[in-house]
Amino acid sequence: MTSGLKNSPSQSASSTSERPKEKAKASKAGGSKAKISIALIGGVVIVAVCIILAVYFLVIDSKTEAEPNIPKELVFAQIVFGNGAQPGQPPNSDFFGKKLEEKFKKQFPRGESQLIDRGYEHSQLLGKFLKKRYVDSGFLNSQMNPKEMYWKSRDLADCLSTAAAVGAAMFQTSPTKYLSVPIHSAKHSLKHFTNLIQPR
Repeated sequence: MTSGLKNSPSQSASSTSERPKEKAKASKAGGSKAKISIALIGGVVIVAVCIILAVYFLVIDSKTEAEPNIPKELVFAQIVFGNGAQPGQPPNSDFFGKKLEEKFKKQFPRGESQLIDRGYEHSQLLGKFLKKRYVDSGFLNSQMNPKEMYWKSRDLADCLSTAAAVGAAMFQTSPTKYLSVPIHSAKHSLKHFTNLIQPR
């Protein structure tokens, strides 16, 4: 005698009808997983292609275009510098008295708006620096060829003195030899330079 229950025909029919539904669900889930994995693989391939193209255009292509066998050389330089140190305005003798005015004249014998010794020293140092950078390197002729350069200054004593001192130091070959550079000046010709740095 066997114990156990046999499935009735109605139960077996319902279980067989449920199996295709489960198979359909499983195939749908498997199909959506396959679609997701295909989409991910496609995305990874697209990103990889973009990275390869970016590396090619940024590194390889720029080297071939930007580096022909032409040596790089300096062809133009523009230098802007301010005037050297100066004493400023003398004290007002009506307010401070004559003694302070006389002391000012002793301390600054060249007078107001003229370079003091420190102003000349700084101008000489700047000229020596520019000499090393542009004359000694061969960019400018050491004999001071005016066709190679154009000096421009405001028509003020301190500005003209600074430009002359810088130019003399640039082209000085010995302590006794002094070359003066030609300096062009006009009262209002440098407004387009000086107005650039003023706040509006």
